Amino acid sequence: MPAKKYIMKEITTLNRAEVLLYLGHRGSPLTPSMESLIDECIDETLRLMTPRMVIKRYGLVKPENGSVEGILLSGTNIRLTGHSIAKHLAFCEEAFIMTTTAGLEIEKNIRKNMIVSPAKGVILDSCGSVAVEAVTQAAEDEAAELAKKDGLNITWRFGPGYGDLPLDLQKDITDELAASVTIGVGVNTDLLLSPYKSETAIIGIMKQEKGKRGASCEVCRFKESCNIKVHGARCH
Repeated sequence: MPAKKYIMKEITTLNRAEVLLYLGHRGSPLTPSMESLIDECIDETLRLMTPRMVIKRYGLVKPENGSVEGILLSGTNIRLTGHSIAKHLAFCEEAFIMTTTAGLEIEKNIRKNMIVSPAKGVILDSCGSVAVEAVTQAAEDEAAELAKKDGLNITWRFGPGYGDLPLDLQKDITDELAASVTIGVGVNTDLLLSPYKSETAIIGIMKQEKGKRGASCEVCRFKESCNIKVHGARCH
């Protein structure tokens, strides 16, 4: 399938509880002024975000005899290396790759407020994280619908940097999808996405439910510093 670019439907709500989790809130009562500031930040983020995604489907060419060469995306030079992704795609013959973003304007707003109003900037940053997660979840839902049309299922999404899947795969994915042209997302010299409220992901396509499960905190690159896990919650 050719890469599909989506200017997504407007996202009209952000999960306030998730914003608080990203802030590391431990459940104590908030002051009225803080409640108001959080609501203001959510409203600003919703107004400024420009949700975009690009997605493409590939066949998988798997190595024989336990080779460590990695899984090749058919028709490309992209290899998915490591034990984590091999396990993730164990029941899959195809996969989607995708790039998503909440847009540049919310990043500009975060940076501006980090200087002029640091407290607001921190809250806006958490709102931005929830925003891009909402965009990426919508993209995963779209992948599920595309697979369903062929009577297939999908895995949860797996991102570069999870487990032992190299982070530099982000550049391979964004280049393959021409994400800088299609949705304005590139990779900087630190291998991080720009705008930084963006994500890349791989989603396996399979003929059976076996292997379908929720994302695992144990393979996440943020597992040691995650504010969400500390409170017994999950981002997926």
